[in-house]
Amino acid sequence: MSTLSPRPWLRWTLVAGTVLLFILVPFALVGASADRWAEALVRSMQQRPLVVAGVVVGLLAVDLVAPIPSSLVSTLAGTFLGVTGGALASFVGLTLGCALGYALGRTAGRGATKAALGDAEIGRLEVGWARFGDAFMIVARAVPVLAEASVLFAGMSAMPRRRFFLLTGLANAGLSLAYAAVGAW
Repeated sequence: MSTLSPRPWLRWTLVAGTVLLFILVPFALVGASADRWAEALVRSMQQRPLVVAGVVVGLLAVDLVAPIPSSLVSTLAGTFLGVTGGALASFVGLTLGCALGYALGRTAGRGATKAALGDAEIGRLEVGWARFGDAFMIVARAVPVLAEASVLFAGMSAMPRRRFFLLTGLANAGLSLAYAAVGAW
């Protein structure tokens, strides 16, 4: 097994750092106010379940590019929509967010990574993701920041779409059901 020379290693550090900054900067700028805003928004519509479901789906769909507290939103979905309705709204929103992240990683992320690292390193990413990506996709879905980073890297590595949606779908279903159950309880 060959090791990366310092130059590709530094470039990979730059790529990983850029992905993390893309995810963390909105949280740093908005901070805890995003939690309060999301909760107030969902609570203000509690008498209109279809509107609540739409807001939940919309918030979770843009979670990758906005500082949305997805676990709080999914839990509130269970509070106001019950276990079934909350889990369904959360699942749809999380899955749309995954689709957006995958598409962003597959297009802009892959292009930028290829420009920074070259074809050989993209090949290494693809091989590494083929080997470890499945487990990482499932485990990372429940971890803030890693959840978003995993979908970007899945797109950057050109993970097959069917496999990506199967894995994220299963993970999102489990998370959505768990959060909605906690919220309904």
